[in-house]
Amino acid sequence: MSVKKYMALVAMSSLLTLAVPPSVQAQSSNTASLGPSIFQTPTELQLAHKPKHFGRAPQHMQTLFPTSWNQLQANQQHDPVFQGPAGSHLPSILAHGGFWVAPLTGDEFLRLGRAFDRYPQDGGQAWGAEAAQWLGNVTGVSLVDGIVYIEESNNQIFAVNALTGVPIWRTQSVNSDMGDAIATSINGRPILFVGAGDVGFTLQHAVDFANNGNPPGPTVRGANFSAVYAIDGLTGKVLWRFDTAGEAMPTPVYHNGVVFFNTGDGHLYAVNAQNGQLLSAFSNPGFSSMSSGNWYIPTQGPYKGQFLMIYGTQDPNYLMAVDETNPQDPHLAWEYQVPNSINTGLGDVPPVVDPKRGIVLTDALVNDVAAGGTTSHPILNLDIFALNANTGQLLWSHLGGNGLVAKPVAFKGSVPMVHGGNLYVGDLLNETYQSYNEKTGRLRWETSIAQSGEVNEPRAGGVYYDHRVLFAEGQHIYTLNPKTGAIVNKFSSHGYFFGVWGISSPVIVDNELYIGSISGWIFAAPAHYIMTHRGGVPAIPNNFPSNLSVPDKAARYDNPLALPTPNQAANFPSVWEYYAGGTDHEGYSSIGPSGVKWATPLNDALPLNSPPRDTAIFGPHVASEMTSLAFGVGSGVSPAQGIVYAGSSRYSVNALNATTGQLIWRFDTINANAGQPLVTPNAVIESSGDPWFNFAAVQDFAKNSPAVHIGASFQNIHALNPKTGREMWTFYTRGTDAMTPLYYQGTLYWVDGSGNVWAINAQNGTPVKPFVDSSGNPVLHLSGFNTQDSATMALTSQGPIMVVGTSTPDVLYGINLDTAQILWKQTFSSTPLQYSGFAFATPVYDAVDHLVISDVLVNPHGNQATLEAFAVNPLTGHVVWSQTLGTGSVPDGFGGSTPVFDPQTDSVFFGNPLTHSEIGLNAVNGHILWNTRIGQDISAPGAVVSRHLIVAGGPDIFSLNPRTGRIQHTTVIGGDFLNNNPTIEGQTVYIGNAWGWVLALPLNEITG
Repeated sequence: MSVKKYMALVAMSSLLTLAVPPSVQAQSSNTASLGPSIFQTPTELQLAHKPKHFGRAPQHMQTLFPTSWNQLQANQQHDPVFQGPAGSHLPSILAHGGFWVAPLTGDEFLRLGRAFDRYPQDGGQAWGAEAAQWLGNVTGVSLVDGIVYIEESNNQIFAVNALTGVPIWRTQSVNSDMGDAIATSINGRPILFVGAGDVGFTLQHAVDFANNGNPPGPTVRGANFSAVYAIDGLTGKVLWRFDTAGEAMPTPVYHNGVVFFNTGDGHLYAVNAQNGQLLSAFSNPGFSSMSSGNWYIPTQGPYKGQFLMIYGTQDPNYLMAVDETNPQDPHLAWEYQVPNSINTGLGDVPPVVDPKRGIVLTDALVNDVAAGGTTSHPILNLDIFALNANTGQLLWSHLGGNGLVAKPVAFKGSVPMVHGGNLYVGDLLNETYQSYNEKTGRLRWETSIAQSGEVNEPRAGGVYYDHRVLFAEGQHIYTLNPKTGAIVNKFSSHGYFFGVWGISSPVIVDNELYIGSISGWIFAAPAHYIMTHRGGVPAIPNNFPSNLSVPDKAARYDNPLALPTPNQAANFPSVWEYYAGGTDHEGYSSIGPSGVKWATPLNDALPLNSPPRDTAIFGPHVASEMTSLAFGVGSGVSPAQGIVYAGSSRYSVNALNATTGQLIWRFDTINANAGQPLVTPNAVIESSGDPWFNFAAVQDFAKNSPAVHIGASFQNIHALNPKTGREMWTFYTRGTDAMTPLYYQGTLYWVDGSGNVWAINAQNGTPVKPFVDSSGNPVLHLSGFNTQDSATMALTSQGPIMVVGTSTPDVLYGINLDTAQILWKQTFSSTPLQYSGFAFATPVYDAVDHLVISDVLVNPHGNQATLEAFAVNPLTGHVVWSQTLGTGSVPDGFGGSTPVFDPQTDSVFFGNPLTHSEIGLNAVNGHILWNTRIGQDISAPGAVVSRHLIVAGGPDIFSLNPRTGRIQHTTVIGGDFLNNNPTIEGQTVYIGNAWGWVLALPLNEITG
């Protein structure tokens, strides 16, 4: 049996079969087929955003399913329950209910379970939040005309047959998709509107947060590119794309030919649904995170008959009502600021509207000052309140209750639902579900769902169906009596598998319930079965087994016919064991081919002659950095045994034939791959990680806390089979692994984004003592964080010493690799450093003079700083010399320049993006030998071969005389070489490009 069929059957049994009677099991036979494969086959190679088609859409379903889905949870009341027309002939699955599962993300959820032990033991909340934000389905599914539309936070949108669960098509977006897919009919075809964005903050966002007052508040959320897409609902073809400066996580609203959406850049946008043309951008006091908009047309007051968009913002926390009657001329109707609001507050929660009663209701985390909460020691409570939707006047407010000591993670509130004049809402702080009278605010009932050994924080919206209220939380789907709150049934998913619900709301059509999971799997089951059966035995959240037996992951694309011939392989070194080729970063091997020239695009590469994406929004420098982080090839490419290995920011590791450029295999990862692959005798090692903060880390950064953590998604190190790309092992950490590990005598060493010092066996991925304790946890933790410092190593009389740096606090460390002891710390205490500290540039080791040489940004003033080069004694950390390289504006994302050492001339070479120069220094004393203006930003190390220093910057590759700095030749390539260092093997230059390309170029063409 295939792995994917096995996993599908496991998931179906885990959710459904523990108590399924024979009659119901028989009905499931029409949906047990998993249909065509939803995974790439070995012969497929996709290099563009083209939808992948699997099956056909069901026909003639318009009268049986909703015909449109125009906002979060389909309607203003957030109550997605639909009944077909009376007397209609319903398909069996709607009339009686049936079972199917769509395993859209394969077994990735279980793979991520291996990272569970790296997260706080909080009942799985922190780990589950990241699974939801970077893999699975977040708010739920939408159904239109017999098609289930699913947004997945791994950048994918699916269409699935609602009757069978068979996928119809899949398409890809630029970023995480976390809302409901809006669907409406335009010109006779279903058109989807999907928002894409991420929860991260860049380092610059964190700096803005720290500088923007008290309380501080960032003006933008969303570290990667974000957009709203229009997609053909039958084919998955992208019709238009509207890009935004901040995340577009909230679900849009469609009304009268206009798409409205609030974003992480502090705006409410209105665009033409037909063509994506901007109609207006209304400025908000803060930004929105997950607060999907709602709408209301007042029946009285000054805005009677007008169309109001209603949504929440944070920093500051406001509930906004904007008059969008004329979407080309929006203006504020009313706003309400929540007293004592805290954290993401209203920015997360989508408000609910009762149009019949003219009431808008929502909830927000607040500091309960009446209970003794202070600014420094807040006591959290959930403020549940109602406003007059016509005027914004407060009708009532009720504190739902507290209970948690720590702040909840991720979505900080609960999605409200109204039905029949009553509000139904969860309180994540005290693990209760509550009901209020909409008009008076009278608490009707409060039901605890707390259970020993579990954490149940009800965030998801409920539905009112057949005189019952259903909502999902954790591994359970609850059925409550709406009059008393009594729990009528609690259906539980089984084991550690795929039915974990997050903030996903059920959708019910006749007798069929549809629901998405943070695993990315979608389930359908008879609603009455879920309401009357107990289901399975749930897992114990704090005991998720990190050693789950999961089959080794195969490469998505594998073409063994593209492997190099023995003669081709013989032209290359057998290993590539260091970042930039060695501790001197020279990146040169005399072994290599000649006469090789090719250019290969990796997945989703941009044309080399195109500008950076979204230049009009961000400007060329920021857009180039973002393009590199979204599409670029990792810092360096690694040729060995006739194969070039390259990481990609589009979540893949790639192997190319070094002679022909043909793709051999491609392995998918959960995060970007910015490091340079290492090729050991038995494996390809590649690191995966991101350079972003989550919101809690932004707050720590603003407080200058040494506990700051960088890395917003899952972080890990992969070992892959060099010939097939099949996973050999994966090692997870909590902080970013965006750097390249240091390889020494079979062990990998690195400092992650949380400051943990790791040492693991490169052969099997197991931790190595003395760097870890008996539980496998690191014994060395450095204050501060590392972003991309790949470390260097000096072989000394005291043993091998790893030199690596951190930021916040800014410290350069010398660590003995034999003893796991910190030998020294260097802080440059007499000189103020820029916030990036030592966490960016990778030091170089000068084995001739026994010096470790690097650089750091000093004397920051606004956006100006000075790049200071320095050399330290690797045994003591004592500064031997320092040299000012120049002052200027700091480009976005730049925190330091990685040098290269040339033993032939005893020189060290630095790029300086502040002055757009390349600089040669005497390695012994730091005296400047030459300073050549290049006109481009160069921060990666060059490669030295014979009488040539090869460096890359902007769209160009330069050949300089290493003794004089004279530019000997310039080769225009296109795209950008932001952090890409060249690798020279024989007579061929191999290099990655920030636009997503890998190139092989004859050396004589580069040197001229």
